[in-house]
Amino acid sequence: MMIKTDKSHLKVLLVGYNGANNTGSEARLMAIIEDVRRVIGSNTEITVPTLNEENLRRYLKEDEHLHIAPIPSIFFFAVDRLVREHDLVLLVEGSCYMDTWTSALLWAFLWATHSAHRQKSHVWLMQWMQGICPDSTDG
Repeated sequence: MMIKTDKSHLKVLLVGYNGANNTGSEARLMAIIEDVRRVIGSNTEITVPTLNEENLRRYLKEDEHLHIAPIPSIFFFAVDRLVREHDLVLLVEGSCYMDTWTSALLWAFLWATHSAHRQKSHVWLMQWMQGICPDSTDG
């Protein structure tokens, strides 16, 4: 399957420590949303999954192109579905592949990566601010 070339209709999933009352993660998320809109286009559909919707809504306001997606604490099926529904998955946490805070976060990032790889027919996976992951899911 071909990757979409019409940037204005890309759907981007931002997987990170969203809504966890972590000031650094909150600032990074806001900057990445701004960067994605500037680079890909202001009409890019952006989805931000979170385990804590109330905390995320404190600083992130939805609009017609920015969506908050609450996910359950047993997140495997929800993350699979979200990855399947998006064209680009950005891992936006600074320590995605480290067991720094809790093993659950490491599992969430690893599962998002696994889901993107498994659904390689259309999903691109990148890790923001720490370089591009070697797996663009093309093979």
